[in-house]
Amino acid sequence: MAECCLQSDHVLFCGDGALEFAKQNHIEVVDFEYLVTEKARKRLQNFPKFVPCVKVEFYEKSTPSGFHPDGEDHDTVGAVAIDVNGNVAYATSTGGISAKQPGRVGDSPLVGAGGYADNISGAVSTTGHGESFMKTCLAKHIAMLIEQGKDAQEAVEIGLNQMEKRVGGNGGCIALDNRGNIGIYFNVEGMAWSYCRDNQLHYGIFRNEDNILII
Repeated sequence: MAECCLQSDHVLFCGDGALEFAKQNHIEVVDFEYLVTEKARKRLQNFPKFVPCVKVEFYEKSTPSGFHPDGEDHDTVGAVAIDVNGNVAYATSTGGISAKQPGRVGDSPLVGAGGYADNISGAVSTTGHGESFMKTCLAKHIAMLIEQGKDAQEAVEIGLNQMEKRVGGNGGCIALDNRGNIGIYFNVEGMAWSYCRDNQLHYGIFRNEDNILII
């Protein structure tokens, strides 16, 4: 589907139009029920309203982002990368939020909110309260800070702190500038992250944590 979209004249399809586009390109369409897991049903029972769900997902400071009291791991998966020619890329796959109103579109598919990449700046991927990212175009904002001369770490810290100040949003992000500098920052209790450089795998969850595995 993504490859077909790249070959079309448009950037983003959603709703019935996306289904029709898929059929036009001979992509298999499955019944909606096939995409609903038992875990998702359970979470909807626990959080039948959107606002309480958002509060637990992103604003309960005692709970690291992606790790919940019910034992269900859940969160966005994001990645940023740079190749030997200096080309950067990002990928953001949403973890979703329960009890959304039908028709709601999150930040992950929106370029500039859930992620952004440009060779003149770098690549960014975000996770957290999507509405806050969409209101502030967080990923694009961080990329612009890099373009203005900030390194990746400075940019993610400034961007997230400004978002929290402006709209009260919580979450985290990873970034890579076009010089290969890495940025990791979050304003929640914890966020799982990792990166590989010089045959060393760095990883962690909580603030100031940097575990290293030689590979």
